[in-house]
Amino acid sequence: AAIKWTWGEVVLNESWRDVYTIAGLMLTFVGFAFTLVQLRKTQSAAKAAETAAQRTLEENRFAFQKFMVALAHRYVHEAKIHVDNEAWEKAAIRLSDLTDQVNQLISLDGSWAILAGELHTWSLTCNRLKSNELKRFPKKEKWLEVCARLEAKLNQLLGPFADAKGG
Repeated sequence: AAIKWTWGEVVLNESWRDVYTIAGLMLTFVGFAFTLVQLRKTQSAAKAAETAAQRTLEENRFAFQKFMVALAHRYVHEAKIHVDNEAWEKAAIRLSDLTDQVNQLISLDGSWAILAGELHTWSLTCNRLKSNELKRFPKKEKWLEVCARLEAKLNQLLGPFADAKGG
């Protein structure tokens, strides 16, 4: 007599259960290994994105610094012109603007604070000249010396190989 096996009896008998268990364990291991590989790729991509974001931030910071320095350079030239023309109100305004720009650079290097203080004093001097509290511009050579120091310090930041530390 022929033994008739049903599909359920063949697939679900005891010897096949061990094969299924081992196969399931192997699939679980392969899935776990795949998960670890994907996790490493994700971490690597996240690190690359963070590095790129940091580099972009530094580039933007440096570009903004260059803009501020170029604007301060322009203000120095305009202030010198206004002082030479004895346009005290315009000189005072421009020196006030220049002081604001230089104050922004203090975060790069504390020595900018000295120049900012000197520029503020010159701005006050021009305001006093405008209101006739003073009759003449004091110590023109001292004014030109401050301008020369300021321009030299600005040039250090504006050059093609300037660093972000302010000189």
